Amino acid sequence: MKALVNIYFTTNPIEENDKLQITVGCSENEYNLDVYTDVNEPLSNIINSSNLQKSANDFIKYSILGDKEDKKLLKHLSKNSVLRDYLLTDSIEIYGEFAEISTYLATNPELANKKIVIGNVLDIDLNQLAALKKNIDLQKYNVLIKIQGNSHPITITEYEKTIAIVNEIVTKIKCYNYSPLEILIHVYDLIRDRVYVKEDDNQKYYESRDLTSVLLGDKIVCLGYVRLFNTILEQLGFKCIDFILDVNQSDESHARSLVYLKDDKYNINGLYFFDPTFDSKRNENSLSFLNSYLYFAKTYNQLIPNEKDKFTYITYKYFDTDQIMRFEDEMLNNHPPHYKIATRIVNDHINWLLRFAGKEFMAFSSTNLNMEEVIENMYEVADLANQPIDVHSFLEALYNVRKNEYYEQPHRFAFDMDSLTNILINSKLLDTQNELLQLYNAIFGVCLTVDQDQAHNLVSDFFAANSLDLDMSRVKLARVLKNVYEKKINEQTLKK
Repeated sequence: MKALVNIYFTTNPIEENDKLQITVGCSENEYNLDVYTDVNEPLSNIINSSNLQKSANDFIKYSILGDKEDKKLLKHLSKNSVLRDYLLTDSIEIYGEFAEISTYLATNPELANKKIVIGNVLDIDLNQLAALKKNIDLQKYNVLIKIQGNSHPITITEYEKTIAIVNEIVTKIKCYNYSPLEILIHVYDLIRDRVYVKEDDNQKYYESRDLTSVLLGDKIVCLGYVRLFNTILEQLGFKCIDFILDVNQSDESHARSLVYLKDDKYNINGLYFFDPTFDSKRNENSLSFLNSYLYFAKTYNQLIPNEKDKFTYITYKYFDTDQIMRFEDEMLNNHPPHYKIATRIVNDHINWLLRFAGKEFMAFSSTNLNMEEVIENMYEVADLANQPIDVHSFLEALYNVRKNEYYEQPHRFAFDMDSLTNILINSKLLDTQNELLQLYNAIFGVCLTVDQDQAHNLVSDFFAANSLDLDMSRVKLARVLKNVYEKKINEQTLKK
């Protein structure tokens, strides 16, 4: 088994027996050597043969023989030298401020021979990168860091590249002065412009899932799309969650993004699901993915009819008014109410979602819980998760984004009435707005869709109401003039 050494700093007095503790690791082949120390104390004072053996004996003495991991670790500790495990470890994880870590490394110069992992998870932030470089001698120490969006530590160089790529995208999006909905459309188009490619058999799982790996490599799966999408949005001020679903009758899972969207321009306020994986590019030579937004900004009620037998997630039911009604009946008709159950639901799910949506969350205790308030807040969360975006709002936002996308890359983005009409049809946006059609499909189990004339008429009316024929002509003329200018510059460059 492998020993993972973790250093934690504390300014409080520590009993000698508490400075070194052995705990079960995240996998059955690892265990933790947790060190609680002052920044000025040599590590050798704590980690030595006698202390390590004492910690091993204490773990064996006080452990409860229940879990498989515990039993395996107990067997290992009783037969093997913990000192040997420590000497074989090639890295040490240190938790603390950069200045504290710097002081500790100076106190323990022998750590220059180890990989130093900064335990605190860093943001995609140039200021944090600068502070790290200022405080720690990166030439002397082999430093690895953890960052948001990654499950695996990375080098400083990889951190720099990750920040640079993310900031480049964020800066580009900010230039357009978009509304929040428009930002989501443009970022969604950027992120899904990747072909789903799973890691090879000889590669690590994170190569297709971690933010840094998908930015710097060519592998990406569902979690990679979501982490990239959410990272860009968070840098632009959005609240996002990696929403992990269990795939029914499988040991696999699927990731999509849950985003809180408030857009005053389009009168939108709600929780929406995004699945860039399902809307992603199918092969490198095809641009057809840009003509569909089937999984863009979907509500719970829009997704669940086609997915209730595919995916499972415990939080899903708190978006479902039918399930909330059953819960309400059970809670309010039970005397006394199931406070323990209700408290767990509020703490683990409802308050979490209320905070996420910027709402006031409930203060409560296990003996003081207002059941009517609980139910009211559950309905509020469900209401936020079931506010469909009006097709007219989406069409206007899409037009504003496609105008810029076309101007930047006319060979990739079509910009005319027919292309916008096809997007509405391919994305089934009019289907989800038609309540009678939805009811008919639900009752009879068929999948009727709106006709092309209806979509064409909607786009035509939108163009006429906003005089967009003239606006579109101006954009295309500007693009032609830009082509002429770029051609002239290239010719002058070649002459030189």
